[in-house]
Amino acid sequence: MKRLSALRRAAVRLLMAAFPAVSLSCGSIFDDEGDCRSLWQVRFIYDKNMDFVDVFSENVESVRLTICDAATGRVVAEQRESGDALATGHYVMPVNLPPGDYDFVAWCGLEGNDRFAVADIDSATVREDLSCRLVADRDREDAPPCCAASLKHLFHGCTSYRIHDRAGLYTIPIYLTRNTNRLRIELFHADADLSPERYAVSLTDGNGRMEWDNSIRPGQEKVVYLPYAVSTDSVVVRSGRASFRKALFAELSTGRLLADHSPDALFTVADRQSGDTLFSMPLIEYLIMAKDRELPMDEQEYLDREYDYEVELSLADRSQGGWYCWQLKINDWHVIYNPDVDL
Repeated sequence: MKRLSALRRAAVRLLMAAFPAVSLSCGSIFDDEGDCRSLWQVRFIYDKNMDFVDVFSENVESVRLTICDAATGRVVAEQRESGDALATGHYVMPVNLPPGDYDFVAWCGLEGNDRFAVADIDSATVREDLSCRLVADRDREDAPPCCAASLKHLFHGCTSYRIHDRAGLYTIPIYLTRNTNRLRIELFHADADLSPERYAVSLTDGNGRMEWDNSIRPGQEKVVYLPYAVSTDSVVVRSGRASFRKALFAELSTGRLLADHSPDALFTVADRQSGDTLFSMPLIEYLIMAKDRELPMDEQEYLDREYDYEVELSLADRSQGGWYCWQLKINDWHVIYNPDVDL
């Protein structure tokens, strides 16, 4: 009987790993053992990527789960986990709650991450206190906040669930969204000798604070994202004649990109000597254009899934001053522009 019981328990564990939110009747499974408790656990899933595969164990290093009363928004509990336990491939977090309706808010990747801050249970009273703030820098009080760091992975997830006391084992799934992005910008110019000492690149976006539900309130102060790595290389540029020019490579990390921010999130190239902006473009608008139209997702889901972008800009001088882009590549998307049309 003991051997049969062990086998039945193993079968239950396999079922729970495969199917979230499965309930098991104590009468049908543990009738010979008298185990009629109501057991709850949370499973974190990160499959919002372009591979559509759950890679939580390979990408998430820490979890902070805050539980709130759904009716009042009041914070009632917080649980944390980090380290090797998350990398097993079958991690779940047990939760012990009285029956009721709850909001579960997860911020993942905060441990050892000094670039993002979320209030903990000692200072958070209601779920609205659980916003995540990018810890940016300021060169001057009158200057906008800036970030020139390689941001560690940050993930968010939230769900609402009703806890009951019926006997069985229940799993609550929380699906995560990655809130950090990597942009590798490659700049080429037919005539200018690009160098980081002369030219500055940046991306400006109002996304420095993400709310408890991962929304971003409109009208936020803009954050200026600067490269955390810059390099140059000599390449052959063909513009009437072949010549060696320098290409400028810049890598930037950003917070969550929103589709409805596309008109305002500007990528710029400025001349450090004169302070003039030589080129600017609404980058998010063009990142969205790189989406395969056959992919079954809207623009925001695409931005959340595709967090790694290779952006190549071939630039040239305008007759009236400044630069225009005559060729743009984003990942596998490629377009050539008319020089008389502004980006």
